[in-house]
Amino acid sequence: MNICWLRSNRRLFGVGVVLSIMALLMGAGLATAAYFYLGGFAAAVVGCMAAALGGWLLVFTLRAMLRPWLSCDGESLFIYLTPAPIQIPLEVVECFFRGQGPAMLGGPEAKDAEVSNIVIRLAERARDWKTRAVVARWGQWQDGYIIIRGSWCEPITRELIDRLNRDLAQAQKKAKSPSG
Repeated sequence: MNICWLRSNRRLFGVGVVLSIMALLMGAGLATAAYFYLGGFAAAVVGCMAAALGGWLLVFTLRAMLRPWLSCDGESLFIYLTPAPIQIPLEVVECFFRGQGPAMLGGPEAKDAEVSNIVIRLAERARDWKTRAVVARWGQWQDGYIIIRGSWCEPITRELIDRLNRDLAQAQKKAKSPSG
């Protein structure tokens, strides 16, 4: 069973949930009003399509909101920078630290915005894990460093970084012990 080490940014995805629910309700309201009160079949179909889109966006946003960015099963660290998690052995993870980088949220006013990021340093000996293709908006993986953009995850504080390093040390110690 995977234990979540780093959660999503619930505030960011919460806005998406609210907007999705609004689209769902407005579409359902339009479909109902058009069908029962206006007698317009075409407007009812448009309302149903808007409600369906709102429902799809709601499911997509809730799934993204509940998905972790990092999780651990006691032997591997799962990194969610692609649609499917990337599983790496705990023994190649050295530490977590805080970095700074572009927010990558889009829009002209956010173009130069920067956020705190989580940086994961991998061992030099882990040549197979040096670089991976990931979703650029979510992070970066180059030269043995994995960056998770802070825009998408829970607030990055000193306490969070300390907890991640403490959890890593405990998991690595437990994985090395004979009783596993």
